[in-house]
Amino acid sequence: MLNALYRIEMFITERTDNLKDRRKVLSSMRTKLGKFNASIRFEEEGSTLRNATLWVSYLAMRNSELDSFDSQLKEELYKYPVEIRAVKRDIV
Repeated sequence: MLNALYRIEMFITERTDNLKDRRKVLSSMRTKLGKFNASIRFEEEGSTLRNATLWVSYLAMRNSELDSFDSQLKEELYKYPVEIRAVKRDIV
């Protein structure tokens, strides 16, 4: 069994004047990404209103399943008003 841990750094391109606007964008992402049956967490500490770090943990039985999830995750992320700055994947 493989456990992939993703750290995705992003910049919210949609105007976020306050914490409520920021959380609205991130909450929408969390809800939609939940369809992948993955654990999802946003890092709150030390971030500005327009920067965010997303952590995703996903369990897979095979490398092919993990590769499929990887491409689906990236495809889904580009549907949101964010600019992906960095994606790091570790297999633990």
